[in-house]
Amino acid sequence: MAQPRLQFALACDGLMSPWFGRVDDEGNMQNGTLFAGSLMTLIASFVPLEYLNDLISAGVLVAFSMTNSSLLLLRHESPDDAPGLLEKLLTWFNALCFLSSLALAHLCTSLFGKMLTGLCCLLAFVACVLIHRWCPPAAYFGGKARRKTTQHMTVGTVAVSEEYFRTPLLPYVPCLGIFVNWYLVAQLTWRGLAFLAWFLSCAIFFYFSFGYYFSVGNNGGWDSFESCGLSIHSAHSQIEWIGDDDDDGDDDWSSTTSGK
Repeated sequence: MAQPRLQFALACDGLMSPWFGRVDDEGNMQNGTLFAGSLMTLIASFVPLEYLNDLISAGVLVAFSMTNSSLLLLRHESPDDAPGLLEKLLTWFNALCFLSSLALAHLCTSLFGKMLTGLCCLLAFVACVLIHRWCPPAAYFGGKARRKTTQHMTVGTVAVSEEYFRTPLLPYVPCLGIFVNWYLVAQLTWRGLAFLAWFLSCAIFFYFSFGYYFSVGNNGGWDSFESCGLSIHSAHSQIEWIGDDDDDGDDDWSSTTSGK
């Protein structure tokens, strides 16, 4: 299952309890597997499939919107005389996209609904244009505000031209993706939207009550922080190359993860 590995990654980043990052001598995530298996069994037994289907689909779409937003934060930056402007415009753009999508899906049957839909769509487009005009492209990947170097990745010190991927038509392509994602989310019933709001509220509450205080990023980064009882070097070397020591012609691998 992918869920235990996700929990392991979150635990190593300090966003979940180190209990989920423990592995045995063979590299198995027994704690994470037990927790995820038990939780999924209970949910599948008592929650109707219709609700699960809507909630999972909406959660994935929200994650895609966050990915597009993160791309804009890495490729653009706020002007020097207006710190935080990009973040504010991006927040307003997401909110306006969601309101526009709700109006398109549920309120377009009346004249007032059509006027409200048009106004929200216009304001969302204006926010996208303002991001393009007021927030210059970042000369360095991640922008000046997030300039740092860790053993995981380099942010704000490598020129954008030296990065591994190109992103055309910024910020319009990511903004279009954000709008489409929110439009698909808005196709849910009001009950489905209520479940989504409850789920997101729980995630936000958990982050600000636990993850915000214990995350690696808020405690000096990977250069000065160890989680799960493993440094980043040992975490990356859990599977150690041994080589071909026998005569079968096959490559041999060995796990060196401790049972911390």
